[in-house]
Amino acid sequence: MKNILVPTDFSANAEKAMNFATRMVQGNKETKLTFFHVSNEPIPTGFSKADQQTSMDEQLGSDVQRLQKSVLDMYRQMLVKDDEINEEALVKYGDFNTEIINTVKEQNIDLVVMGTLGATGLKKIFVGSTTADVMEKVPCSVLAIPDEYSNSPVTRIAYATDFMNVEDGLDKIVGFAKLFNASIELFHVYLAGKGQTDPTTFDRNGFLRDLKKQFDYEHFTLAFVKLKDDEDDLIDGIESYVAQKRPSIIAMATYEKMWYQSIFKPSKTKQMIFQTTCPLLVVKKNS
Repeated sequence: MKNILVPTDFSANAEKAMNFATRMVQGNKETKLTFFHVSNEPIPTGFSKADQQTSMDEQLGSDVQRLQKSVLDMYRQMLVKDDEINEEALVKYGDFNTEIINTVKEQNIDLVVMGTLGATGLKKIFVGSTTADVMEKVPCSVLAIPDEYSNSPVTRIAYATDFMNVEDGLDKIVGFAKLFNASIELFHVYLAGKGQTDPTTFDRNGFLRDLKKQFDYEHFTLAFVKLKDDEDDLIDGIESYVAQKRPSIIAMATYEKMWYQSIFKPSKTKQMIFQTTCPLLVVKKNS
């Protein structure tokens, strides 16, 4: 993981994402952090193209200075030295979604770290949020830091899997886990009698042995989460797991078309059983 992009709108939640990314690479000069802001202040109309360009350049220059100051202030608060981080401040003008996609491609970004703009609960992270749009559209992994997240050591990453091509995308999760020397617990949400993987007959030891050998990483564990009834969905199972196990980070792997779109029930009014404060890592599968 060589290039990490950290978007900010200068909000408190965006600062949490900046803090997390900074701690993640502190002392690792081989990884570059790009702190990123998209300016969309209206440009005055009725002026010549040259004057409009001048106005835009002035706005971009002002935002670059603001971003650089924000980063330096954060370093001081975190007691981080300038020479411990390989960073860049980048500001562009335009539509946020368009510019972040372009920047991810131009900068060969491996990971985007961003806040969830105050969203709580996994469903709120996914439904109708800027973070969800970024997760779906950028061709790289995305780590979402919830507004309620409180900094704590990353020791265990919980990877939600349906055992369909489980190895596809897992290399990215392993690469992320190695930054913290964290364990990876693969967990499967199932409903008894629905033709899914049966935990009573599944070869856990063989499965874990093969994963450790394939990815040259020893820190794998496995768990099964049984849904209570037919009314529960996958996200209910994931949130139940998080409430009980309290992992440091939840991870999911997806193809370009997000698999979770098919399991959401927008009309469902049941109260959320758990408001997650756990960061969510979404990686793209390789095919």
